[in-house]
Amino acid sequence: MADKTQCITCGKTYKVCPRCGDASWRKTACSPVCWQISQIINQHFYHVIDAQQAAKELKSVNYERVRMNEASQNEVDKILEEAAAAKPKRRRATAPHDVSHENA
Repeated sequence: MADKTQCITCGKTYKVCPRCGDASWRKTACSPVCWQISQIINQHFYHVIDAQQAAKELKSVNYERVRMNEASQNEVDKILEEAAAAKPKRRRATAPHDVSHENA
C-alpha cells in the first residue's frame, strides 16, 4: 500500500512507496523538477551556492513551469532578487583616448 505525502515544493499530494527508503527523492517531492528546485533552494539557504548560481540552476530546470507553494515561491523570488542585485552594472563605452598629440 502506498502512503500519501505532500510535495515540499509545489504542495501537491501524491503517493509514495513506503519501501523506497529515506534516500529516495520521492519522499519529499512529487517530480524530479520539484526535487531539483527544493535542492537548489536548500543549497542557497545553507550558502553552498550563491544567488547567481542558484538563479542559473533554477532557469536550467525551467522552474517557471512549476506552480510552487507560497514558501517555495518566496524563496525563489528572494534568490532571483538577490541575483539581480548582485549583477555588475555594465559601463558605457567611452571614446578612445587620443594619445597621438601627447608625445609630439
